[in-house]
Amino acid sequence: MMGKKTSIILLSSMVVLSSALSACSSNKATSPNSTDATSTQSADPSQSKEVVTIRVQMGDGELTKEQIQEFNDSHPNIKVERVDADYNKLMAMVAANNAPDIIRVTGANELPSYVLRGLALNLTSYFESSEVFKKDDLLPIVDVFKFNGTTQGQGDMYGVPKDWSPDFTIFYNKKLFQEAGIPLPSATEPLTWDQIFDYAGKLTKKDGDKITQHGFLNFLGYGGAGDITPTQETLILQLQQQGKSLFDEQGKANFNSPEAIAILKQWVDAVKAGYGQSPLNPAVEWSPILFSDSKVGMIMAGYFLSNFFKENEKSKDHLSDFALMPTPVMAGGTQISATGAATGGIIYSKTKHPKEAWEVFEWYFGGKPADDRAKSGNGLPIFNSKMALLPQNNDFEKQSYEVVQNELKHLQPLKFNNFISAQGMQKIFEKLIVPVYFDKDTLESALEKMNTDANLLIQEGKEIAGVK
Repeated sequence: MMGKKTSIILLSSMVVLSSALSACSSNKATSPNSTDATSTQSADPSQSKEVVTIRVQMGDGELTKEQIQEFNDSHPNIKVERVDADYNKLMAMVAANNAPDIIRVTGANELPSYVLRGLALNLTSYFESSEVFKKDDLLPIVDVFKFNGTTQGQGDMYGVPKDWSPDFTIFYNKKLFQEAGIPLPSATEPLTWDQIFDYAGKLTKKDGDKITQHGFLNFLGYGGAGDITPTQETLILQLQQQGKSLFDEQGKANFNSPEAIAILKQWVDAVKAGYGQSPLNPAVEWSPILFSDSKVGMIMAGYFLSNFFKENEKSKDHLSDFALMPTPVMAGGTQISATGAATGGIIYSKTKHPKEAWEVFEWYFGGKPADDRAKSGNGLPIFNSKMALLPQNNDFEKQSYEVVQNELKHLQPLKFNNFISAQGMQKIFEKLIVPVYFDKDTLESALEKMNTDANLLIQEGKEIAGVK
């Protein structure tokens, strides 16, 4: 029978990373500062007619065929190919020493684990000499791609977000609010989390046990379709708003602090009450489509989702029904806005063509594709100079823009633990919180188990990285 430690290890994507690296190098972790832009040689394309292929891992909607063709036509010595953004496939490619040249990474919660395992090329010297990424033009959000081996946001630069949003703002349906007798929220003054869950109950409608109108959904919920389940990101944000942390001074997880228990109980109660789709009420549709179809009162998501609503057939003709509200705040706490992802990219440390990879990197993250993303409202740009490109053509766009600009005044980074991956933490939530929804375990018991599993993974992560 599989032992407890072995089963936990299988949960950890960090250990998958370690195994992958051991297949192509030694078992010893690579120093985060040992891989830099000068450690890999590249052939000078001016000395050769050979076409260099640069593989970029992004979703098909993030890097389109048209964009690829446009780049390839103007760069005869470089051919860009897109690789699907699939984490498990990526780890298999790492194990085979065949990872893409540019790797999709969510900077806020993944960057340190890639650096600690030597997968990310140190790009500091590239950024310092770049005419595209000018230091004075970059927003502070790019610092999530900095890491000095112990502290995120400091040290060398390994990448940038392609775009980003304060991810805990909430789109709401004004008509459904009015039907429920709920006053429309302010664009600048946040509601409390208590109010959000109270409104979620008032906005929920059912036909027997079937949810016909969802009160509140979290687009970044672990269910994939968007549901009303808690995540590491929501928990960390709510704790920070109270001046607390999920991790103690030694870096150990503390899920059963009084504050964490109260926060998670509120989410669990909402799941049990059926305020939205969840493992207890399985997803019937992707949450943005449900919202577009006026079947959701509130959906917690970043500004980037405004572009979807503008293009979707079910919502584009009644955008005036929708608006955005600020990130909720804990009662008596500090107003804090945050990004839970900041999706961007790094250059693979073992790329055979770092010079050409950087040329593609500059184009995709700072060139015309970045302009196109800003013009569409598909997230915020990382450049001050591109903020003016954000659309403000109608009341919905103007109101969303107003809210998100105010959010920037309250932006703080979420304080993750560098030694446990986002994927590993997600598996812990899915394994141990879900039974509570079905009354197969108590919340208190589940949180004790979450502490045990998380701290084991944190310790293993430190050992893999060679950190005491």
